[in-house]
Amino acid sequence: MRNIVFFYLFLLLGCTNPQITAELEKVDELMSNHPDSAYALIRSINPDDIHGRADKAFYALLYTQAQYKSYESFDSDSLISIAVEHYSNNANDEKYSRSLMYKGAVMADLGYDHQAMDYYKKAEKNTDTSDYITLGLLNFRIGELYQNSYVENNEYVYKYKQSLFYFKKANHLDYQLYCLSRLGKLYRLIDIDSALKYQYAAIDMAERVYDSQSSSHNRSLLSGSYYLKKDYRKSKDLALYVLRENSDVIVNEICYHNIVRSYANLGLLDSALCYFSKIVPNASPEGLVAFFSTRLEIEKAKKDYESSFNTHIKASQIADSLMKVSRQADLFKIEKEFDKRNSESENTLLRLKNRDNIFIIITDRQKS
Repeated sequence: MRNIVFFYLFLLLGCTNPQITAELEKVDELMSNHPDSAYALIRSINPDDIHGRADKAFYALLYTQAQYKSYESFDSDSLISIAVEHYSNNANDEKYSRSLMYKGAVMADLGYDHQAMDYYKKAEKNTDTSDYITLGLLNFRIGELYQNSYVENNEYVYKYKQSLFYFKKANHLDYQLYCLSRLGKLYRLIDIDSALKYQYAAIDMAERVYDSQSSSHNRSLLSGSYYLKKDYRKSKDLALYVLRENSDVIVNEICYHNIVRSYANLGLLDSALCYFSKIVPNASPEGLVAFFSTRLEIEKAKKDYESSFNTHIKASQIADSLMKVSRQADLFKIEKEFDKRNSESENTLLRLKNRDNIFIIITDRQKS
């Protein structure tokens, strides 16, 4: 009798609800182009109605994915761990690679960058070489890890370029736009001409996919690049154009900084002060560096050298504090150690295979 009870319990645990399965598949279809709709749909599903292990794992993966794409923070990795554990029995399964990737994303959101890197590398190892979208996303997220750690060896640039390479092979225009925008922004500190190339390409791509917000954002970055080239009039004109055409607060903040700095360097101090009064200091370290750097240009234009010196010190101290918390070297080491472990494992398997082949050859010779 007890065996029969266990048998029926097993069936109940293993069975799936066709309606739930269909809804999960619908969520998966919506995820790429309509993440908000995907998130709304999966939140409407009652977890208590999900019984099969496969559906539970798929639900865990999709819910995490939708939450991430909706820019919501995570409290723990418990949900995505269900998917990772379930799909680990299918090492070549696309869902296993995806679950590893989102486990990495969750760990990064929780502040565990080292673990995030490890999961990204595991996902990369398990991803099919023809799955260009996943490979592109993995390289993009590893690039973000480096970038957020204030990288100094430009490893993040290489990762974003790799990401762009894969998205081009996949012909995914929106993801290409993300990469072009990121590269255009980052190259300003490395090679201004390359920055201009990527920024113009990003603007063209944004217009191609009818993304006016991204177009404005990249024009604001372009304004900053021309400021760095000391073409202050072009920088100012681009920023003013974006202000007229755009209502995004963050983009406008970038433009205000570019306008103030350009006016100050053109000797138009009244105009610089007018736009400087519109800037609300951002409390983040990066925001404070931008604010003090802009104020510095005004003080230099006023020839107030004592104030400009003090402002320069403040901006430098904040920038230095950001660099001190850099974890880039550790992340780079983790990635290379993973590659080394993987290479050593493959070499060991190859040696064993060669040894077995030699043994077979010797045995065959002995038989003959």
